[in-house]
Amino acid sequence: MFVDAGGAIGAGAGADGELAAFEVAEEVLVFAPHDFRRLFITDAIRSGLPPHIAQVIAGHANINTTMGYNAIYPEETIEAHRAFITRRRALRPAEEYRTPTDAE
Repeated sequence: MFVDAGGAIGAGAGADGELAAFEVAEEVLVFAPHDFRRLFITDAIRSGLPPHIAQVIAGHANINTTMGYNAIYPEETIEAHRAFITRRRALRPAEEYRTPTDAE
């Protein structure tokens, strides 16, 4: 489905500048062609592609441009932090992780 310049929704392959539209739960989501670059970059990086490789694929001269395309979701941030803490704890002596005393 595509939205033409006049806002009408139609089926078929859109020409340059047309917007893709998808009906989701009685709501029409509209995507510009450039949105698919953002979706691709986000999906590629979340699937394990190193950001510097995504940068080359996207043709960006600067890694910050690529990272600006990468959507970061709250659960991703929490999961990354938990994984970091787990790695840190594995490297530190177990005796450092004890139940605090009442005096503490």
